[in-house]
Amino acid sequence: MKIKLFLLFIFVFILFSCGNNSVKTPLICETGYHIENNKCVFNWKKELCTSLLPEELPENAYSVQDEVIIYFTENIGWSKPAKCNWKCNENYFSTSTKCVTEGIKSQCTNILPENAHYSSPNEDGFIDRIYYEELNEYFPSTDSCNWDCNENFYKTENKCVNEIKVVNCTNILPQNAVWSESNANGLLIQGFNNELNVYEPAPDSCSFDCLE
Repeated sequence: MKIKLFLLFIFVFILFSCGNNSVKTPLICETGYHIENNKCVFNWKKELCTSLLPEELPENAYSVQDEVIIYFTENIGWSKPAKCNWKCNENYFSTSTKCVTEGIKSQCTNILPENAHYSSPNEDGFIDRIYYEELNEYFPSTDSCNWDCNENFYKTENKCVNEIKVVNCTNILPQNAVWSESNANGLLIQGFNNELNVYEPAPDSCSFDCLE
């Protein structure tokens, strides 16, 4: 009797296992992506910076809300946005650590790379300079203004590169195969990894499907 019940259990298990066509193939993301809400997304994105607390702000200054890059890792998840920069109130000048009333505004002279713009606290193309009597000179220099890359570009060293670009797949397509939906027409979307200073995923990692 026990043997019959055991065989019946095995038969039912196999029947339901083989008849279950709703099992989906696990989602596998390419290098530089991770799974989020059942989709493959880039391992970096833009978020607003973290506002400075009142005790972190110099007197007569305010926190400047800018977008910063955050990164995703399997162990930690999304990194926290960096702290915001601060800027002095009107009629005050920055010494990099505090806001004072003695100073001048000078036009920025550093040459911007292509696809870049001056950024906080120099977004207007001017820099606060303080006079140091013992040196008989104003500081900082006019060629030290902050800058950032335009939208869809990313800062690496002293230039701006495309955050996302489309390239041709370089891996060889096997016989009786077609490029998969994510690499339609043999094209691949890459994102720039600032930590590694490379575009990901690699162009030779395109996926394909076999013809029926």
